Amino acid sequence: MAKKTSAGRASKKPGPNPIPSTSTPPPGLPSSPNSSAVPPGTHITWRRHQAKFLLFDLNSKDENGKIQVAEFKVRGMVSSAFLDSSQYSHTISINISLTEIQKIKDIVCKSPPYTDEADGFRWPFMGTEAKFTSRDNLDKPYENLWDGRGLADLDDYEQRPSLSASAIEPGTSVLIEYTVVT
Repeated sequence: MAKKTSAGRASKKPGPNPIPSTSTPPPGLPSSPNSSAVPPGTHITWRRHQAKFLLFDLNSKDENGKIQVAEFKVRGMVSSAFLDSSQYSHTISINISLTEIQKIKDIVCKSPPYTDEADGFRWPFMGTEAKFTSRDNLDKPYENLWDGRGLADLDDYEQRPSLSASAIEPGTSVLIEYTVVT
């Protein structure tokens, strides 16, 4: 199992001007068993952070009462992985269903900077291959990797043993936890 966020967690607070998207998640959010969605009834909002927009879950708060970035999950088979240090970015590409790709696109289409012009938006999909990227800590191999084999509850972070970036190879089945950043 691999944990991967598309742009990592924001270390600074997003700007004070939330941009509401919908009062409930858009229809077609990624869903079980291959991925997970924000539960029905969850309120989401887009917020600008520097030059990007992050999707926040208004029902999820940290110990200080601050809202959390919305996280999603998707399962797939690794087609390529570049998770070592000295890379331009840490990337992993996995094969997922076209249905899951469409569900991700449905979320992104709600973001403020989205445009449907042919040259206005670059999707991280090629056929059924989805690319997930992180640019955090590029001087080290990607660290947020855990072995979930044999675990009954993959959400129990205390039970997950760490996994080396070199263990993620083409053909490996993974669960990726990610955030949507536009």
